[in-house]
Amino acid sequence: MTKSRVVMWALRTARETTIAVTQQVRPGAGDSPVTRASSPCEWRDVSKIVRFRHLHVAGTGWKTALRERLANAFHLFCYHCHIHCAILTRISVCVTLLALLTSCDKASSPDAVWLATGVGPGLVVYPRGLTYSPRDDTFYVVDRVARVQHLDRNGKFLNDWRMPDFMIGKPVGLSVGPDGNVYVPDTHYQRVMVYSPAGVLLRQWGRAGKGPGEFTYPTDVAFDGSGKIFVSEYGDNDRVQVFDQAGNYLYQFGQFGDGNGQFSRPQSMVIADKRVYITDACNHRIVVFDVDGKYIRSFGSSGSGLGQFRFPYGLDIDARGRLVVCEFGNNRVQLIDKETGQGIATWGRPGHQEGTLAYPWGVAVDKDGRVVVVDAGNNRLQVFRF
Repeated sequence: MTKSRVVMWALRTARETTIAVTQQVRPGAGDSPVTRASSPCEWRDVSKIVRFRHLHVAGTGWKTALRERLANAFHLFCYHCHIHCAILTRISVCVTLLALLTSCDKASSPDAVWLATGVGPGLVVYPRGLTYSPRDDTFYVVDRVARVQHLDRNGKFLNDWRMPDFMIGKPVGLSVGPDGNVYVPDTHYQRVMVYSPAGVLLRQWGRAGKGPGEFTYPTDVAFDGSGKIFVSEYGDNDRVQVFDQAGNYLYQFGQFGDGNGQFSRPQSMVIADKRVYITDACNHRIVVFDVDGKYIRSFGSSGSGLGQFRFPYGLDIDARGRLVVCEFGNNRVQLIDKETGQGIATWGRPGHQEGTLAYPWGVAVDKDGRVVVVDAGNNRLQVFRF
């Protein structure tokens, strides 16, 4: 089969698969808000994906275009894992083809690879959240067995603990506060849990709901220079709430949507120069507010070029004030000028060997400028420098 035929077959299969998934996840008139909130992206975002245009196979851009279209179909499976097994089979074939067609791309070798698959010390099962502690130059990672592991600067296991409840879901993020404690947004239990570095539960706040101090699916915690605590959440709320150091509600900003000052799954935050930078994952952009909740601007769009994003999840900032963005959809980490929104460089591509990524969720930058990325689908962390 010629390259042209292979590509067009894969595109047709991806399109049919995406339409099939869309038909399954599009809410009916009787669906509750909880049904919509259970998916990372609202169905209207999904419906945009199926509007494929003609693709010219000739030229150098065919692999990028194919990668984007096949990735769209696979991401829908990741978000809606209840789909029929026949659809899953078709997606698997597409993804396998994608790996074969792009395998000639050169991968960038990481400086180090940490962790491996398993449930013991130094092992992980689909890690999602990562944070760095500048106080003692260590890292914390949380995975899908609801376990938080504390690692030294070389990725070696120090200690761990497990979240008290995990049957209905696990955390998707965690942060180290100015006090050196670990703040875990307990995503599916609608609360924020605060632990000592040794894993001792110190306090918690929050409950399920839409009111002040209540959460649907909290995703991240960030801190400004005055001691205020910012908590992002998606689902029915899609907002950021701000608390004092004791967990008392102060104010909030943002709402669901794709307009200015709106979100569709705010996933991660960093605060720098009195600005709050937020990965607006399902709108494929970065949204910027001031620390008082005033909307400033947004930048980025859906795509795989420099300055574009596909499901940006993880976010951190380096010593030079540049944003480091982890893209679940593009399987890469991108360096961004936070003032202009321009892309500077990228690292990673889809794959399973070292230097490639499979659905990266989080990222952290240490005091030496090393970037550590959560390579979730490969059950590992990879370390590199831009």
